[in-house]
Amino acid sequence: MRVLLVEDEVDLGLAIKQVLVSEKYVVDWVTDGDRAWEYLESQWTDYSVAIFDWLLPKLSGLELCQQMRRSHNSLPVLMLTALGQPENRIAGLDAGADDYLV
Repeated sequence: MRVLLVEDEVDLGLAIKQVLVSEKYVVDWVTDGDRAWEYLESQWTDYSVAIFDWLLPKLSGLELCQQMRRSHNSLPVLMLTALGQPENRIAGLDAGADDYLV
C-alpha cells in the first residue's frame, strides 16, 4: 500500500513515516498542502490512503480534502490533527475526511 502523509511538523512526520515504513507501507511525505495536491494530481502516483494534518502551510488539510472531493477523488482520507473540538471533527468529516483522529 502506498500512503500520502501530509504533516508539517518534522518530528511527528518522521515518526509516523518510520512506523508506517516498518509495517511495509510505501510512504510519500510532504509538508504542505500545495505539494500534497501536486502528488495527488500526478499521473505517476496511486495511493491507497492519505493522512492529512489540518494545520498545514499554504493549503490546509481541510481545504485539501475539500478540493479532493470537488475533483471527485474518492481516496480514503484520515484527518490526523490536534484540533479535537466537536465542531472541528464535524468540519473535517463534512469536508470529506473518512475518519478523524485527534
